[in-house]
Amino acid sequence: MTAVFTPHPNYWVLFGNYQTGDVLEFDDVTGAVEVTYGGALTARTAVLGLDNLITVE
Repeated sequence: MTAVFTPHPNYWVLFGNYQTGDVLEFDDVTGAVEVTYGGALTARTAVLGLDNLITVE
């Protein structure tokens, strides 16, 4: 049997004081922004503003 599937990964950006290897609990994360890609889009830029909000361009 052959199974064919198309993965649809989700990417998120968040800002905080984290160390490599830290485990993040989804319920404890606030301010995360999803980064979506569509069509031929292969690069995005995330900016942390002076108001501490993340925008994706």
